[in-house]
This record gives sequence, C-alpha cells and structure tokens, in this order.
Amino acid sequence: MTVNRIQIRASLNDDSVVIPIGQTFDEAGREQLIETYEQTELQDNINEIIDYETTTYSHTGVVPALNPLTHDYKTYYQFWFYNATGNTYPMPPTYIPQSFTESQLAKQVKSFTNSFYKFDYYDSPYRKQQKLMFSIIVTANQSKRENVPIDPSEYEYVVQIAEGVTGAPNWDIYVPEMTLGPISDGENIYSEGYYIQWLKSREQMQNDTFYMSCKFFNAETGKIVRMVNRNPIDPNTNVPYTFYEYPEWFYYEVKLKINNTTENPKYSYTIRECNNLTLSTGIPGQQAGVIGNPINFFEYVNP
Repeated sequence: MTVNRIQIRASLNDDSVVIPIGQTFDEAGREQLIETYEQTELQDNINEIIDYETTTYSHTGVVPALNPLTHDYKTYYQFWFYNATGNTYPMPPTYIPQSFTESQLAKQVKSFTNSFYKFDYYDSPYRKQQKLMFSIIVTANQSKRENVPIDPSEYEYVVQIAEGVTGAPNWDIYVPEMTLGPISDGENIYSEGYYIQWLKSREQMQNDTFYMSCKFFNAETGKIVRMVNRNPIDPNTNVPYTFYEYPEWFYYEVKLKINNTTENPKYSYTIRECNNLTLSTGIPGQQAGVIGNPINFFEYVNP
C-alpha cells in the first residue's frame, strides 16, 4: 500500500490541528495497468499453443451396386509394366517385364520383397509451384498372388511331379495388383499404405487436396521406374506418345475430408482422376481406386 507521509508540528498556542486532505493521488487505474503489463509479458514469454496433432484418414470407398447393403472401403491398384519386345503392356499385368522370373515371384526372393512403390503427395500439380508434403511406401510383396502353371523347365515342376501332384503342377506368383484395406488378412488385403496420416485441425495448415504420383523402386535391377496415370500407347500409331505434359499424365487427386456429422469414417479421403480438364474447370474427375475403376499406373516410356 502506498501512503503520503505527513508531518504535523504541535504548538502550545494552537488549539486545532489542520489535516491536509486535498492532496493529489495517482493510484486510480494503476492496479489494472499492472495486470495488463503482467498479461503482456506472459504472452511474450510463453510459446503459443499450436495444434499439430495428426490422425488417420481412411478411404471413402463406395457402396457396391450389386450389394447396396454393404460399403466397400478398400482401395484398388493396378500397375502396368512395358514390354519393349512386344511394344505393349501385357494383359493381365505382370512383373516379368521388370526382369523378375516366375520362380522369383513364387519364392519371394529378396530382390522382389525389397522392391517397393513410393507414392508422393504434392500440394500442387504444377512442378514450378509444388512442394512435397509427404510420401507413402508400399512394398511389392503386398501385391496379389495368382495361381499359374509351372513351366516344365523349372525345378519345381519336377518336384511336384515326383510328389505325385494331382493335375498340372502350378504355383502362386505375385502380380502387380493390390487391394489395400482397413483390415489386413495377410494374403489378398493389406493395410500398409492404406491410411493417410495428416493433421486433425485445419487452423495451422489449410491443405486438404493433394496430388499423388508413383514410382517403382526395383531391387532386382536397381532402377527407379516413373509411372504415368494412363496407357501411354497411342491407339492410332500403336507406339508410345512422344510428349507427356504435366500435370495431365502424372497425378491422381486426393481430397481429405472431415465429417462433422455422424457419417463414418469421420476422417476420410477420396481419390479422383486428374487431368487438364478437371484442373481448368474445377469439375471433379471420376472416382478412382474403387471396384470397376482401380488406380492405374503405367510405366513411363521415355520417347
């Protein structure tokens, strides 16, 4: 407490005491100013709380037309590799053009299991403006397996004949098709690479649309294979196109969504086809990664 010190001199001739109460005081509002100063100093010295908490976004999926009572949340991929000898992309898709043999694909050799797909997510489809926001790795041994006949020249063929196998000898080999889902069964559906990890809040970063490209890292050859989003073979000439324009050929659009209703999942993403038309008009492309329209990536053929 602040007080003014006042000295009163007593005299024998005085019969009264004068108390000076008309002094000027400056205490009004000072306590409020002190509190304001304290709050300002606290704000300047304590870091601002920024919410960087992330969560998992799962695929929106579709309701299958043949079974409207179910919801298919899985994501479907197909990868096509170029056969230079036949100047084509073999159907059905196969890893054979990537220098893998059926024996390697059946026996899960390290050169195959160490191969992987890398999906890069950019904030823009335009190369001069884009920034890489995050990447997702999916190993090649998450591919589907198909049962095919064994070539008689393979040692496994002789082994199965010696064991008295019923029918023609066959084995399961990996093919470049994938089904990713929220629950993995360890055989045909895998969860690795299915979820997208991103911010729960949009306060600090408004990005909710990304552009996904793909590369295949081949551990057998040591090469990186760039992929494009459609068949590069010109149907008129039956040879690869000579010009691949960005962003027409290289991306799929991935849109994140936060559902503030009872709709599930609360945090989801939708994948759509991306090309110059969708980018220039804002009209959404066809939904991809669903039954009937998987995400297709073709090996880029350098003109």
